[in-house]
Amino acid sequence: MRQRNKLIKSMLSSILLSTATMTGSAIAGTGTVNFTVNIRTNEFLLPAETCASGMSGIGVGAGSTNLFTKKPATDKTTAVLSSFDCVNPGKDGNTFFFGPGKFTLTGPDGETIFATYSGTLYPNGVNPVSGLPVFQFDKDAVFNIQGGTGRYAKAVGSGTLSGTESINQAAGTAQGILSAVGRIVY
Repeated sequence: MRQRNKLIKSMLSSILLSTATMTGSAIAGTGTVNFTVNIRTNEFLLPAETCASGMSGIGVGAGSTNLFTKKPATDKTTAVLSSFDCVNPGKDGNTFFFGPGKFTLTGPDGETIFATYSGTLYPNGVNPVSGLPVFQFDKDAVFNIQGGTGRYAKAVGSGTLSGTESINQAAGTAQGILSAVGRIVY
């Protein structure tokens, strides 16, 4: 009887330990998350020999996302964006093609996500405060996640970009609101 009780206790301990380990792995391990990112951006239009048009956009911004939370993916936290792309004026002179581009999204704990992106901006009115032309992201604006750091080191995913940008071509600057919606697997 003693032997049987020892065996039962040993089995229960193993089951509890396995359950605790599996639960910990589910929280800290791989996953799939549908996410949103909302960023206010500032971009600087600069010469670039590596771009066919000779012009690039270097952007920075800050906002919120559900990517870097340790809690459920419905919670939001801050994120910082840095980006680089080639800016190519369209043949009509009114649109701009941006890309190929790369961006890094960084969370408050330093984890990052790396992605490539491209798309088109088309005219969509005038900013009533600044008088600058406003451009909107077209439906072809997309991104592809290609890794990161921390839990996102091997991440993949994709999504769409939307938003607007007021461009001051004379000053070589732009300000905008960028929204990204996608899915990440890590």
